[in-house]
Amino acid sequence: MPLVKAAAMLHLNASSRVEVLLYHLKYGNKPKVGLFLGKRYAEILMEDGFLKDMEAFIPIPLHPKKRKWRGYNQTEEFAKGLHQISGIPIHTNILKRKVHTKTQTLLSRYERMKNVEGVFEVLPNKLLSGKEYILLDDVLTTGATLSSALETLQATYPSTKFSVLCIAKA
Repeated sequence: MPLVKAAAMLHLNASSRVEVLLYHLKYGNKPKVGLFLGKRYAEILMEDGFLKDMEAFIPIPLHPKKRKWRGYNQTEEFAKGLHQISGIPIHTNILKRKVHTKTQTLLSRYERMKNVEGVFEVLPNKLLSGKEYILLDDVLTTGATLSSALETLQATYPSTKFSVLCIAKA
């Protein structure tokens, strides 16, 4: 599935400062980490033109059970920071996670692909044909989650363009 462009802000290594930062964001009840990272990254992306002509950010949704447990969606917090600097709207009503999946952390590439197969659905909203949207995720490891979400979006909106932004790439 073709992407217009993709980028990640940070590189994730085991036992690194980035790993600690992301742990606090996802499991340490520190949503402000996502907001801070989004603001800093937006400044960089605005300067280099990456965000030019983007219609909206679409954060990868959490399943309602996981969102309730965590209290927030870390990727939406990242989106809020991006929005505060860029002014680009956030669409949280486009994509829904309809299946509660187990954590991907300890899964192989194949297991990750199977774990997220068919977990997303497009909600009855309209994306603009020919416009470009940015799908956001926190960490890109194998690309399984983003691939599943993009397949779902492109099946519904075949002439809409998508790019990807992540906080970190493993």
